[in-house]
Amino acid sequence: MDNPIVTGQFHLLWLALAAVGCWLPVPARADTWILLVPGQAYEIAWRTAPDAHGFIARPRVDRTGFSPLDRWFQVAPGGGAVALWSAASGLAAFTSSGVELLRREGNVTAFRFSPSGDRLAFASATGIEVLALDQHEPRLLTSLAGVDWLRWTDLGLVARTRSKLYLVDDAGHPRTLAQVRPGVIFAAARERLVYFTNGSLVTLDLANGGAADVTRLADSAQVINAEISRDGASVLFATAKRVYLREDSRPVHVLADATGVRSLFFSPDGAAYLWSSGGPSDMVVRGGKSNTLPSGCRSARFSQIGGEKLVLTTMDSVSTWDPTTGKRSIVGGISSDDGVNLAGDLAGSTGTVILYYRKSSHQKETGTPRVGKVPPL
Repeated sequence: MDNPIVTGQFHLLWLALAAVGCWLPVPARADTWILLVPGQAYEIAWRTAPDAHGFIARPRVDRTGFSPLDRWFQVAPGGGAVALWSAASGLAAFTSSGVELLRREGNVTAFRFSPSGDRLAFASATGIEVLALDQHEPRLLTSLAGVDWLRWTDLGLVARTRSKLYLVDDAGHPRTLAQVRPGVIFAAARERLVYFTNGSLVTLDLANGGAADVTRLADSAQVINAEISRDGASVLFATAKRVYLREDSRPVHVLADATGVRSLFFSPDGAAYLWSSGGPSDMVVRGGKSNTLPSGCRSARFSQIGGEKLVLTTMDSVSTWDPTTGKRSIVGGISSDDGVNLAGDLAGSTGTVILYYRKSSHQKETGTPRVGKVPPL
């Protein structure tokens, strides 16, 4: 079957799945949502340079559904390391120059780089382990099992299981923050954690024992994605039809009408934010100035290495884009004759990590060649 993203039915499927509550585990900080379909030949390709050999992980899915991109790969803040996961290859982490840091077989259920990019936490049936990137072996932080996402804060790691949210301190002691239900969206940074439930925005003050502040939202629609700035001050979130922003403790206000937002981010320096749904309302905002994203974006994100350029993914390329000048530079991607790019990012000054799927022979025969193809991986 054709991938629904390719055939242009992304928004209809998004709304249908949202209506029945069919969500995969969600990211604490927003990430690009991708629709994965059984039977597609997905690959995550990481390279230190365009012409260099790299590492390929091959994700497999057994049911159609949306998944956050950071379930499959992440680039560390600062761009100094990259981590990739698939059931076949396990979790693999490398420096941006190509040195292997970690290889862990088996089902790693969540992983997360620290905000400073010098540590990697990961969860499995064993519990939560932490690897300092300058060390050879990870240490077991806690034997807490069933964790399906992680987020670093100033007070420790926030860990979610199916029914509870925990704060795990540096000594490995877990403290229950809240009872949760599947599908609730969370975001966390510094001393603050937020989540959305029953038409409300709930803020937990982690430095004050998890004291809760509840803000009733005018829009009671289910929140599908959320992001919190690295200083913990501002929250960006989206429902199936709109994008909202809350700065500090000011009232929530609407940024745009946007259906099925796939990407939602603050920049590493906190001075800009973006949202992308693949439609005409996609924007990046910096210093009060808005720039419309180029059409055809499947994924848009700020580079972890800093700067004002964005990393954009279209069907046939991954490129950097300067919102001020409009200049785009292709950095990688699979040829449109051979497959479809879903999302990508930069890793270090010359490296890339890209998720794509390869076309079957039938898809190649019925596909339309595109002008300006990039070399295949």
